[in-house]
This record gives sequence, C-alpha cells and structure tokens, in this order.
Amino acid sequence: MNRHFRDARYHARRTVEELYAGVEMELEPVRERVEARVEEYRGVEEPEPEPTRTDRVRSVGRNARDRLGGMPISR
Repeated sequence: MNRHFRDARYHARRTVEELYAGVEMELEPVRERVEARVEEYRGVEEPEPEPTRTDRVRSVGRNARDRLGGMPISR
C-alpha cells in the first residue's frame, strides 16, 4: 500500500512541475512585453502632484499679503 502512495505522490509532483513549466512557457511573451513597458517608463519623470486645497488657500493668503505690501492678515 505504501508503494501506491509513494507512486501517487511522485506522479502528483511531476504533474505540478510540468504544469508550472507549461504555464511559465505560455506566459513568457507576456512577461517580456511587461518588462519592455517598464523599461520604457523608467526614464519618464513623474508629473508634479496637484496642490491640495490647503496649499491653494495658503497660496491665496500669501498673494493677498504680498499685494497689501507685507501687512499681516488678521485672522
């Protein structure tokens, strides 16, 4: 009986190895395309992030203070 289990385990392992090799072979072109795209975008710089609402309000406050000649703006 042990021999049957040992044989079944061997065949299951071989099946998984063959399945892995087959999937790897089928997905090779996809992997190559993805790697090529990643290489294309490595040299592209990230765009500046949009300013947050807080940053925009602070900018408006600075601009208003500058137009007033440096007078402090009361809160």
